Formats: sequence, C-alpha cells, structure tokens
Amino acid sequence: MATIVNGSTGVSQVQETVTLKVISTGSVPSLEAKGTSGVTSGYLELKCSENTHGIKLLGPPHSAGADYTLTFPNNDGDAGQFLQSNGSGVMSWAAAGGGLTQLFTIDMNASPANTYNTGALNLSTFKYLFFSGDNIHLTLDTGGGLGLTPNGSSLINFTAGTGPSNALWFNSFFDLTRHYGAGSHISTTKDLTTIGSTGSTSSFVHNGLTTSTTSIEFSNPAGTNFIGGDLTLYGLS
Repeated sequence: MATIVNGSTGVSQVQETVTLKVISTGSVPSLEAKGTSGVTSGYLELKCSENTHGIKLLGPPHSAGADYTLTFPNNDGDAGQFLQSNGSGVMSWAAAGGGLTQLFTIDMNASPANTYNTGALNLSTFKYLFFSGDNIHLTLDTGGGLGLTPNGSSLINFTAGTGPSNALWFNSFFDLTRHYGAGSHISTTKDLTTIGSTGSTSSFVHNGLTTSTTSIEFSNPAGTNFIGGDLTLYGLS
C-alpha cells in the first residue's frame, strides 16, 4: 500500500500499482517534496525495476536560499549535446565545450588561388579561434604572408612571408572576446627538405573579429596565388 495525501480529501491508502496523475495550477504545484528541518532537503527517488536501488533528485540546502524554476527544452537534443541555462532558468541543448570544432579547411594544392573564403560562419558559441597552416607556399617570392579579413573589413596580416621554394607553418589563436590574437610561425624550405628553419612569434589586435563575425577571407596581401599547403580554421568553446 502507498499513502496518498490530497489537500482536499485528506489521507488515503491505495495499491502501489495505481498510476497517480496530478494537476498543476498557476500557483500550486502538482507535487511538493518537503524537507525535514536539520535533516535533509526535499527529494524524489526514482527506483529501478526491482525496487532495490535508485537515484534521488535532491533540493538545495536551506542555507542557499534557492527559489528558482528550471524550464526544460522542447526536444531531446542531438547526440553529444549538453543541457545549458540562459541564466534565467530556461534550459537548452548546446554543443559540449572544451574541444576544437573544425569550421573551414582548404587544400591549396588542389585549389590554387589568391583568396579563400570560409563562407557563412556562426561563431556565437565560440570563445576562441584557432588557425593552423601546413607547408603553405606561393607562386612568387613576394615577401607577403597570409592575412585574414573578417566580414570584408580591414586586413590582419598575421604570418611571415613565403614563396615558391620556401613554405610557411604556423599556429595562431584569437580571443573573440578580448579581440587579441597571438601565434608562432616557421618559414623554411618547402616540404621540410632541410632541417634549418627560421621561427618567430607575433601578436595582433583586431576589433572586427568577434563572435558576430559571419565570414573570413584568407589572402596573400601581395596578390600572389597560393599553390600548396593546407589551411584549417577551428572554433573553441
């Protein structure tokens, strides 16, 4: 037998197999799990099929002074997503942070050109961008390197020069909130045919590259075509 407490009719006993359906109103919850002073907060326990173990949903302690509502999403989300709050108790599904998400990649050997555009980007869920270049080289030794232009605004020239026989390897990051970027690059012979190399670090500040950026164009500022190498852009939450 199970004990049922009804605010209108009092206490009654029903069989444990009975399904209980309760109704909420605008001011009264359908179910309220009260705590015991000095012992525990209110909780609900969900048992296994054999009723030998289960999990508990436990309210916060009295000292927290907690008084809020969590509103769940309209669907069950996608694989790998997590449940997040908007800060006002409204929950939604979002991609898990902490890992790199590839946003754009280009094989310059297969598609030689002076400029490459990422197409439409949605950076609203990312805190950082990470740029990676591998064995990038040009048709002419112009002295120009690799630059980027967000949303068609001003150019950021953030790597050293390269040419037909020299190539560029680099890793750079950009903080979309602080508008600050930094990275390192190595200029050496194409395909790393020699051990000797020249490396350096650089930093840059740009207010046009933000979470609202919708596209990025990569180019050689000197106007020469890229003819080899790989360029990849990642987002980091």
